[in-house]
Amino acid sequence: MKNILGSLTLVTVLLFAVSAIAVDKVVVIPLNSSDPGPHYYTLPGAVFVGDNSAGHNTDGTIGNVGAGNYYFAPVILPNQAKLTEFVVWAKNSSTSVPDDVSLMRYDRAAAAPTVMATATVPCWGGGICTGDGTFQKLVAPSITPDVIDNIDYSYAVVIHSGDGLLQVSAIRIAYTTK
Repeated sequence: MKNILGSLTLVTVLLFAVSAIAVDKVVVIPLNSSDPGPHYYTLPGAVFVGDNSAGHNTDGTIGNVGAGNYYFAPVILPNQAKLTEFVVWAKNSSTSVPDDVSLMRYDRAAAAPTVMATATVPCWGGGICTGDGTFQKLVAPSITPDVIDNIDYSYAVVIHSGDGLLQVSAIRIAYTTK
């Protein structure tokens, strides 16, 4: 008991001494905000919410979401960030319908969405299908517009599965700052 009281007394004295020394001090923690990047914003499949409750898998992916359903996840990036890449890791178990994962911009005043980038997840099984039924890294060919404007717009990634057999493990958005 004597050792415990002695330890508590020592801790109390040290805390008092440190607080007395730190009076009127400002601690600045740099966040590397001047580093232009590249920076990465990543969304796992598990964060998407949609118009039905199906699709959240125990492996952290979202998939087999049901035909025609949409799933959404917010994208929160610094104002004026320049987008350089939109990447999706997904697979499509369909034998006939390719699916889309898109980066969307929503005009707050007009409530009008604009597609900024789309990664098409190919179906597999021949014909128009070029996928092989495994997870693939899919890079959108372009991003337009490519600068984030948080004053007038909000952003989200939207998953749409035509026949419900799409599975998404992650989305990554690369960007730079000024």
